[in-house]
Amino acid sequence: HYVIASDQYTTNFQGIDFVLLIVVSVPLLFFQTGLEEIVFRGYLYQGFAILTKYRFVAAVFSSLFFAAMHMGNPETYQYDTTQLFGYYFLTAIFLSILTIMEDNLYLAWAFHYANNFVAAVFFNYKGSALNTYSLFKAEELDMNSMLLSSFISFSILILAIAIWRRWKNWGRLTRKIHFEPLSQGLDF
Repeated sequence: HYVIASDQYTTNFQGIDFVLLIVVSVPLLFFQTGLEEIVFRGYLYQGFAILTKYRFVAAVFSSLFFAAMHMGNPETYQYDTTQLFGYYFLTAIFLSILTIMEDNLYLAWAFHYANNFVAAVFFNYKGSALNTYSLFKAEELDMNSMLLSSFISFSILILAIAIWRRWKNWGRLTRKIHFEPLSQGLDF
């Protein structure tokens, strides 16, 4: 978003507060994003996958819950809730695609962590849930450009990651899931 709307941001360097922000953000955001990934792309996604038998349907439902949970953030009082919901839903779908294609949470967790770290430490805005002593701060956000830049960025990232990770099995996003019955006992 900064690339498209750099004129909206002003330098906000606060010296020692900025350094402390980095020190605090590294561990706290690691745990915060990890918990969100485990809850939304772990437990909720798997629960919806068992109920619906389709990965992408499960991704949509868990993403709706992710977006709904973020509607409690302070920025919802300052910006259009429909656009914010769209942004959070789009982000959650992107993270779900990473989870489904990788068959684990690691890449989604890493991206979510990096996203929140950049939002907290480098590019923040008035009314943000992560209202910090970031390096750059915006008084207002153009939600239309934020949605557009996110859609373009996520599309490019999916393509780049697909090439990097050699994703071949795109059908796993839409095919029905077939569960194997549990064994009668555990062998130790």
